[in-house]
Amino acid sequence: MKLKIHGIILSLFFALAIGFSFSIEASAHPYVRSDEQGTYTHSVEDVTAEDVEMAAEADKEEMTRKFLLHAAEHLKQIQDDPNLDEDNRQERSREMVVFAKRSRDPGVFNHGDTYLIGITRRGATTNHALYQDLYGSRYWDDQTPQTELVRVLTSAGNYSEGDAPVCKSYMYNDRSRVACAIKQETPAGVITTTAGFDHAKEDLRRPNCSAFTLDVTAQMVEEEENLDMKRDLLKKFVKGVIAKTLDLLVTTGAEVFAEFGSGEIPHLTPQEIQHLTQQEIQQELLEETGARILEKVTCFREPGSFFHGSIYAFVMDPVRGTSFLNGLDFNLHGLSVSLRDPEPIGDEPNVLVAFQKAVTTGNTGNVLGDLAHGNSGTVTYHWDDPRTEKDNVDGFLGMGVVPGTSVKESYLEVVDAAHGRPGLNPAYYVFGSGIYLDEDDDDGCSIAATGSKPQSTLLNLFLIASVLFSVVVLRKRV
Repeated sequence: MKLKIHGIILSLFFALAIGFSFSIEASAHPYVRSDEQGTYTHSVEDVTAEDVEMAAEADKEEMTRKFLLHAAEHLKQIQDDPNLDEDNRQERSREMVVFAKRSRDPGVFNHGDTYLIGITRRGATTNHALYQDLYGSRYWDDQTPQTELVRVLTSAGNYSEGDAPVCKSYMYNDRSRVACAIKQETPAGVITTTAGFDHAKEDLRRPNCSAFTLDVTAQMVEEEENLDMKRDLLKKFVKGVIAKTLDLLVTTGAEVFAEFGSGEIPHLTPQEIQHLTQQEIQQELLEETGARILEKVTCFREPGSFFHGSIYAFVMDPVRGTSFLNGLDFNLHGLSVSLRDPEPIGDEPNVLVAFQKAVTTGNTGNVLGDLAHGNSGTVTYHWDDPRTEKDNVDGFLGMGVVPGTSVKESYLEVVDAAHGRPGLNPAYYVFGSGIYLDEDDDDGCSIAATGSKPQSTLLNLFLIASVLFSVVVLRKRV
């Protein structure tokens, strides 16, 4: 059996960074894909979050159920879209992360106390429209059992199999509420989506990030005053984030495969495991690995190491510029950097195009064709400095312009999760971070230092480990 690992675990990592979402427009229809190559429509009743809020108490449960089914149908259409590359989960993950950003914005799927939450089979949030910073935090773990409400919601049936949502009445802040839930297939595995579920932030368990450290930290970059040294530290910081990400993939994958090697899959009985096919085993292991990795994503905002002042890391899709991870604000997941710089520094006014020019060779004229693992570059452009509000551009998304007027210089590096695997399609991600410059520091050069770099040892380790673990596991099954 030929295993199609091809960056799937890394895709799972960022797919779980998402959950679900929608469009910036307040209307549900039509929903146009982020590449503007497809439009989704459906016959499910078009119940919105506002409809639920306005419903009479006697109708709340039925309206919440219909609202949830409305969201589930949009997710299903992305999951089932035949025009998205089946061999490259990154495309489907990108659509899901865009959908997730839009579900957090006020509108069709977010109004008042009605919004969506995504929960993994381990109880971690993939998307929380009210508390975005809870991303990756868990409703239960080995020390904290499930509440009765969470247990009922996460026992819901699967929309993909025709099951109906489960709903349960409960009290929150001395007010009678009703929550509904349904499971659904996503690029990251089966996720439980809830609507009408309110809780306190303190109800979730945050991960232990004590081991999430870097040799060159965000704080070191922020506090360095010499510009040349600051630039050098920035590059080392980005490379450290890449190495830590890949190390997380390796160690988590090894942990999951080791447990399975001893006959364990946490949510399955030994009898259930015995009846799994080889393909089902592979998928279970990948999904379990991705789910566990998600729980560490919040560590990418760990103060000092990964985030300090204006320094934070980001990971984006190189084709559409969609943010899979933003260490400044998890609510920015799904935002594209395809924005116009009204006063460009250099000859390229679109920030995404400037980014692409920095990490591509330009030989073929096609972004994917000109990408390669290790390509890197530096881009100078205008952006929002999180340390000040005076540079903010109000309503920037509606105008399609950059969010701020401060000068930012970012170092970017391409990671191909399938690098070194013959016969597998590339799975490209761009890692980056930037520093803010005084106007006197800007040298007027928007793109520099483009070229290929040696491949990462940790990436090789991840790829080799993925193959070896898979071979060992599948050999036990035949």
